[in-house]
Amino acid sequence: MTGEHVSERWAQWRREIDLAEFHTRWERLEASGKAAHGEADLIESYAPASVLDAGCGMGRVAIELSRRGIDVDGTDLDDDLLAFAR
Repeated sequence: MTGEHVSERWAQWRREIDLAEFHTRWERLEASGKAAHGEADLIESYAPASVLDAGCGMGRVAIELSRRGIDVDGTDLDDDLLAFAR
């Protein structure tokens, strides 16, 4: 992420973060039995038929909502994060 469409703070975080490790953190949390989908729980409680996940990042919430039968479209400025989501 070059920072051309995002804040310098975000661009710095992206330069420093290992995306695979970031993704794995959530997998470990879920595997340990801890609640890893609080955002999806909240959204599902509104019983939407569809959701736009603006700033979906790696798709963690969008993917979980889709697993729950909700039609989800995700969008993000970061192509690397969208690659994970796909």
